[in-house]
Amino acid sequence: MVRPTEQVVDSQWAMLARKGSQPKSEKKHLIEVQEHHSQQIREVLKKSERVTLLEVSYPDLVADPEPMITKIAELLPGRFTPGPAVTACVKPRLFRNRGG
Repeated sequence: MVRPTEQVVDSQWAMLARKGSQPKSEKKHLIEVQEHHSQQIREVLKKSERVTLLEVSYPDLVADPEPMITKIAELLPGRFTPGPAVTACVKPRLFRNRGG
């Protein structure tokens, strides 16, 4: 699942605010560090002969789940059955932190 790093950090900041805590780093720094880490992990996985990687864009999945659900079914033939119950698991109302 790939989500824009700015959205991830915004979500983390909102969670900390609800808990009454303050972030320990500046937002820009957190975005840079997390983006770099995410890119490193994905590069390692892409090069691995032991992993088949399917990157799922979180915003695209929430906006239109069917194409990604189809790709997942193609990746996992016989082990994943798409249908209304799977589509119903995608809850756009939970995609709250969309800003950057």
